Amino acid sequence: MEGWDGTNDGRPSELTRRRWRNFGRSGAAWIWGGEAVAVCVDGRANPNQLALTDAPASSLEALRHELLTQARAGGGEPFIGLQLTHSGRWSRPRSTFLYACRKIAGMTGLEHSVHGQLVEWCPMPLSTASPSRLR
Repeated sequence: MEGWDGTNDGRPSELTRRRWRNFGRSGAAWIWGGEAVAVCVDGRANPNQLALTDAPASSLEALRHELLTQARAGGGEPFIGLQLTHSGRWSRPRSTFLYACRKIAGMTGLEHSVHGQLVEWCPMPLSTASPSRLR
């Protein structure tokens, strides 16, 4: 599950770091998906989700280091993994005001005539393929 406490540019905040230190203190041997991290900023489910970009890569490494420091202090050596995500058409990487107007800033490879109307999305297709062309 993605957190809501990262920075706007996808880096971990102090709240994120505290959570990961607590993961390390927990004594867990396997920490997988401690945080859902978007593969790019535009793929975030919320504006404060962590994201893989060049700038925060060192921040994620520091986050891992903090977790390992806490785990090793307790005699542990956990296996750590990240859950990589992209929210696709449900991406809302910008301001939380997007939620109020129900505009989704995501991308989709194909517009769906019924589903798109049900969720009132704002499509930004990756291709010009239409459902009729795929039949």
